[in-house]
Amino acid sequence: MKIELKKFTLRDYIRFIILKLNRDYSNEFSESLFEYLFDKIKRLFMKQKDYITSIFVNGKFAGSVGLYAIKNKKSEVGYFVLREFRSKGVATKATQKILNFGFKKLELNKITAITDKKNIASQKVLKRLGFEIIKENKKEKEYIWERLK
Repeated sequence: MKIELKKFTLRDYIRFIILKLNRDYSNEFSESLFEYLFDKIKRLFMKQKDYITSIFVNGKFAGSVGLYAIKNKKSEVGYFVLREFRSKGVATKATQKILNFGFKKLELNKITAITDKKNIASQKVLKRLGFEIIKENKKEKEYIWERLK
């Protein structure tokens, strides 16, 4: 299985908008469509530093992984993998690639992640990649993870 990361394009952005409107995927996005779009537009105007990539498996679009809010040698990682590519190591391998880029090329010292308490699959990915839980947000029902360089 060949996993590649490519620059996130407008076409990929539209793929995610379509996914957010798809009933099968809509419950997997915690934000409403308008909140999601507003956040992306706000990031563009604020010129917030993000490094977002699309994941391709054997040439087929499989999801996205990125480093967000890059500042002071710190960032947050986030990823989403389409169902047909889950439980195949795609999230782990793609996230490892973006972590390597962040630590080596961007010279980050710390990368954080947030998972819903119920998202066991995502928690397993982070554990495999050396992340540790540093905080539990009981109000939002999520864990905050951290990995140092």
